[in-house]
Amino acid sequence: MSYQTLFGPYLTGAQKITLTDPYIRLFYQARNLMEFLETIARIKPDEDEVSVHLVTVEDEFKGDQQEEYLGPRKK
Repeated sequence: MSYQTLFGPYLTGAQKITLTDPYIRLFYQARNLMEFLETIARIKPDEDEVSVHLVTVEDEFKGDQQEEYLGPRKK
């Protein structure tokens, strides 16, 4: 089952999304988040903008790695 099938009907028309998940710490979790965001981008009209706010917790042992997965890309 795809993210679009699972979440698409609930996200259609959304303008503001707050995602609360205290366990976005590992690569596969960040990848799942990316797939969720891609689903939002796919279903929204091109002219619309959707604001997504992620609420999570810093990993006390691998915070640097978590920041690398979630932080802005450094140029």
